[in-house]
Amino acid sequence: MDPRDFDFALRSGIGAPGNTEGPVDWNHAMTMMAISSVFLEKASQDAAEYARHANRPVYGKDIVMALKYNALPQTGFWSTENLQTKVAEWRTRLQEMMDESSSDEEGSEPEAAVEEEGEWEQVIADSPIVCGMNAAEDLFAQWQPSSEVDMIVHRAITRSANAL
Repeated sequence: MDPRDFDFALRSGIGAPGNTEGPVDWNHAMTMMAISSVFLEKASQDAAEYARHANRPVYGKDIVMALKYNALPQTGFWSTENLQTKVAEWRTRLQEMMDESSSDEEGSEPEAAVEEEGEWEQVIADSPIVCGMNAAEDLFAQWQPSSEVDMIVHRAITRSANAL
């Protein structure tokens, strides 16, 4: 599968009823993970900008708002400049991480300390990202996903928001 070709069916890997396609195509799975990584990377950058305007660290709510903002069709994530290149780069990075983890000895890495989040407050700033993220909460609630991918993304973000 060409990593620049996003026209493929998503599967859970569990074997959907009535599906006789066989096992998961790991090439497709790798592309899906790479697309997710590009999406999460963009959301993390937007959440960091939002938190910078608030002069505080990034909170979980910032990440969820950035995910909602980037999921909305009007934000244009799927038409991001160089999206295909970014997905290909992430595929390479993921493959390298998998290669490293399979060659490393099974050692336990120390867990990172969890920092306590303070009180979250909405930021008001003259920034397209900040304004877009502030508006995304209501727009996301009204959004009716029109494709299977959009529905999957919508459900995942909603679950993340509910877990906060």
